Amino acid sequence: MALPVALFASAHWAVSQRPKAGELRRVAGFAFAAALAIGVPWIAHGVVQSGYPLFPLPWPELGLSWQMDHEIRRRSACSAERPSS
Repeated sequence: MALPVALFASAHWAVSQRPKAGELRRVAGFAFAAALAIGVPWIAHGVVQSGYPLFPLPWPELGLSWQMDHEIRRRSACSAERPSS
């Protein structure tokens, strides 16, 4: 949800303000750095906690010794998809 909103806001800013190339590069660089500052710790947390960078997705399988068992991961992914009654 956040990615489409961020893309829409960026496109709206670029169209309405018509920034110069230098300003556009500066803002794009800041957005990239902010995405890395949030994304890298998030992925590292997933690897440390479950062995999967994007848990509950089963890929990429890193083959770590503490990696969550396939059956537990599958049940966890299924329970996230179905709300309990």
